[in-house]
Amino acid sequence: MMDWLRGLAASWVTVFHLNEVIPYHATWWQIICKLGYLGVPIFFVISGWCMAALADRKPHPGRFIGARLVRILLPYWASMLVVLGVVIIRYLWVGHNDVTILPHTAISLIASMFVVTDPVTSLPTINWVYWSLSYELVFYALVAFGLLMKRPALFLLLLLPCTLMAGLQRWDMIEGAPVLYPMFWLNYFPLFCVGYFLCSYRLHGRISALCFALIFAAISFRAETVSVCGTGMITALLLYPRWSQNWMPSIIDKTLTSVGHWSYSLYLIHVPLGVYFFGQFRSERLLTNPFTHVIFDLTNLFFCIFAAAVFHRCVEQPSLRLARLISKQGFVACFRKATPV
Repeated sequence: MMDWLRGLAASWVTVFHLNEVIPYHATWWQIICKLGYLGVPIFFVISGWCMAALADRKPHPGRFIGARLVRILLPYWASMLVVLGVVIIRYLWVGHNDVTILPHTAISLIASMFVVTDPVTSLPTINWVYWSLSYELVFYALVAFGLLMKRPALFLLLLLPCTLMAGLQRWDMIEGAPVLYPMFWLNYFPLFCVGYFLCSYRLHGRISALCFALIFAAISFRAETVSVCGTGMITALLLYPRWSQNWMPSIIDKTLTSVGHWSYSLYLIHVPLGVYFFGQFRSERLLTNPFTHVIFDLTNLFFCIFAAAVFHRCVEQPSLRLARLISKQGFVACFRKATPV
């Protein structure tokens, strides 16, 4: 079920972005696509669930954060090269860069390399989707600090007052919010904690973990819109049962699972490839017909999924293997293996 949800979220976000660059018409298809931003809370709840499962193994804090950084950053850097490649293609095609604003100073380049662009700072990101990675990295750092204290769940609870304050005031909505960049992650932290503590309850059956999950669910309801909070809660409820896919035809089960495995790759590269490369073949005449519009978007989605499968095989899988090795043996052992004697 987790892979299915990942694949659904990544695909939904993809069609959402494919339609963000064209005029909005209230057709049934664009209404569905317009709700694609709800893929974000799905990812954050799943992330909290997975971090709880990893933290339960009591990994070394340094190895934990090192493995997570490798897992996130190596594909991220490779996807930046994809963006740059599409920028070059568009420049040769139309004579100018209409894809993104590339970093033009050393500071903006470093910020882009280490995911400290918007919302961490006011520096713009070169890909619409990169903002969510800043949230993920903060969540990983918080879990790592908790592992350092030997009690990751307790450390997350120490942040409850800040989370409650953010939920009551919606810090991102009040006047002067840009000065609060360091606290940006509080906006989605409750959804992360819902997944984290619900997984803890599933693993150990402690009522306290379930209570904490409900507390953060209530904060999320106060901090976010009903649609965002509701999507997060539905995701959590779907993750909890031990689903069996025996009722699903094998080919459909394998397809959905595969898309879930490729979801991070799809998330990283769908904007440059789907919006700015394949999207350039979209015409006004095609958009005016709802049927051809849907067919074009689905074809574009399949193109992005195929590209994500290739990206996953060539980039993400090696980064996953390296991350697992770091998690088990640490950076030093990996460096010694990589260095010829």
